[in-house]
Amino acid sequence: MSDLKVVPSANAANLIKIADFAEIECLRRKDGSVSTLDMARIIGRGDESSDDDIHLVVMDAFNDLANRVTHCGKGDGKYPYEISGSGNLLSIRDWDYDDDRLASLVYFFLLLATRLNMKTSRIHGGEDGTVLFEQLCSEVAVRFWGGPGEMVGSMVFGTGREAAELEDHDELDIGRFGTAVNELCNAIREGEDFRPKSSDKVTAKDGKLDIVVWRGFTDQRHGQLIGFGQCKTGTNWDSDLTKLQPESFCRKWMRTQPVSTPVRLYFVCDRVLDRWYDMSSDGGILFDRCRVMEYANEIPKKLLNRIEKWVKAVARAEGFKIP
Repeated sequence: MSDLKVVPSANAANLIKIADFAEIECLRRKDGSVSTLDMARIIGRGDESSDDDIHLVVMDAFNDLANRVTHCGKGDGKYPYEISGSGNLLSIRDWDYDDDRLASLVYFFLLLATRLNMKTSRIHGGEDGTVLFEQLCSEVAVRFWGGPGEMVGSMVFGTGREAAELEDHDELDIGRFGTAVNELCNAIREGEDFRPKSSDKVTAKDGKLDIVVWRGFTDQRHGQLIGFGQCKTGTNWDSDLTKLQPESFCRKWMRTQPVSTPVRLYFVCDRVLDRWYDMSSDGGILFDRCRVMEYANEIPKKLLNRIEKWVKAVARAEGFKIP
């Protein structure tokens, strides 16, 4: 059975799963809508919880769906659904402009990249969903940093994806890792070059850096605002929150450290509600699905086309249509 078809149980801990399932259910239905009553019936078929308990958790999930409308950012088009019927009906929005449709595709991408098994099902339509998410996060980080602009830049750090496939103690290709560090130093004009401080092997634990963003000055001198980010699809991401330590990374692998320690960023496709303060303390500035959407403005058309290709390929495989 597809991960997208697994019906969540009526447990308060599954609130986000239930909300996401309602969004996906809208994509499956011809009228593009699902009600709280529909969701209660679907969950109740295989759940021994009381009708009252099921109703309460479904209502809590729909309250979060209502919050997503505003949490995705100001302006129409960011969140592809609307809540009506006194908060009891979720429906796919109609779009007046193509830009709104493209913004909605980004949300569908994040939703599907959360609920699919992104270890076994990340490639669709010839596109790797984890790669697309890193590139999307790079664009989002640029906009959060006040770009695009001449003084704002970003890069996808080449070893993060390789490290994601390995256990923390597994060894990385030092040549590839060193090349990536050199490219990073050249891009931010700090750190000089790759210069490991010990002869120990480079392990996957050292390759947790996925994206880098920076905002510099016209004088091109040292001292700028730099962000180091991790990007995680799926739902099993909280165990990696503390693994990227920018100061340690720079000290271990660069000849000299940047003047200002890079800020930590943590990007997830998932929607996050619980333990927000703790997770932000562990991972840095936390971008959940709605925060990613808030800064997913004017994403390059080439990337949007690739995201659309991935999303529509998933839809074909799952038997539903993307508006």
